[in-house]
Amino acid sequence: MNKNIFSVIDLISINNGHEMFNFSILNELNLSVNEKVNFFSMESNDKIFKRIKKSNIQLIKIKENYSYVFRTIFFFYKNIVLNKSKKIVFLAFDNSLLPLLFLLNFLFLLFQNKKITIILHNNVLTFKKNKLKKTIFKIFINIYKPKIIVLAPFIKNEFDQLFSYNNIICCFHQNYKHLLEKNIINLNSSKLLKPKIRVAISSTHSKVFLKHKLYDLIKNEQDDSFFVSYIGEKINYDSKFFVNIERPTNLSDYYKYIKNSDFIFFPIDGDLNSRASGVLIDALSLGVNFIGPKIGHFKDINESFGLGILYENYNELQNIFLNLRNHINPDVDFFIRSTSVNKLIRHF
Repeated sequence: MNKNIFSVIDLISINNGHEMFNFSILNELNLSVNEKVNFFSMESNDKIFKRIKKSNIQLIKIKENYSYVFRTIFFFYKNIVLNKSKKIVFLAFDNSLLPLLFLLNFLFLLFQNKKITIILHNNVLTFKKNKLKKTIFKIFINIYKPKIIVLAPFIKNEFDQLFSYNNIICCFHQNYKHLLEKNIINLNSSKLLKPKIRVAISSTHSKVFLKHKLYDLIKNEQDDSFFVSYIGEKINYDSKFFVNIERPTNLSDYYKYIKNSDFIFFPIDGDLNSRASGVLIDALSLGVNFIGPKIGHFKDINESFGLGILYENYNELQNIFLNLRNHINPDVDFFIRSTSVNKLIRHF
């Protein structure tokens, strides 16, 4: 048995955020590496602790009694500076505090010869907006030379424009179909027979949907599709084609809700469209197609796998939904899980 210690860290996710993303990677690590694996995560992520408690992975809960800054600094010195682990993987990464701590401790860490891998979910937009954070991160990566992993081609393109850095790879955001079938929901169960096409909107995107009054753009009485929203707040819109669903409180209900839809709809949203969409991967993992803007992760998936219906502006939505019956392909198959996860693990 190799005596190296493999430290996998998520200091950002709380209340079961990134649950399936982290679980997918940890599950693969448990099957494919022969090092000892320690997983550090916030104590409120109790569901992922339960999912992997029977594995060989050592689970270390981080207490959330103090502020993010204080607990991050404490964790950094206890579990990075003073830890014997030579391999460190950040499943999510703070774009300013952690790089600063690494820089402040450069002389001490230099002699430890640690191999660092960082998965960037959505940091690129922040670097565009904040020159100080961009500068700190640039100095950090040039000194430590960490392996940077991004989850969509468009993110790599933007990163390349911001930083002259070669130690970066793109792995398409993995889907979770194999894990959902085993742990969450029976994906082989047939959908309910229904006369209408069901299009879902996630709570993450529903505010933009309301702000731009997109329900007015698709309210055609000849269009027999209808929208569902689980934002939890009542939408005062009188239409038999629009149904308001309360936001699910657990992951299983959330996945069942998406699974019972034919499409999931994504509005144009600058901040949310600048990252690899977890909601999109949830839908594709469940065999549900999507309608989204012709940008970012949606465009990448469409060009690489031929999935999705894309639009460039909201004025196109009326025609899209009028012709939805002719375009519908509710059962999609997404083949990137094994290649993306295995490729990602190989680069740790």
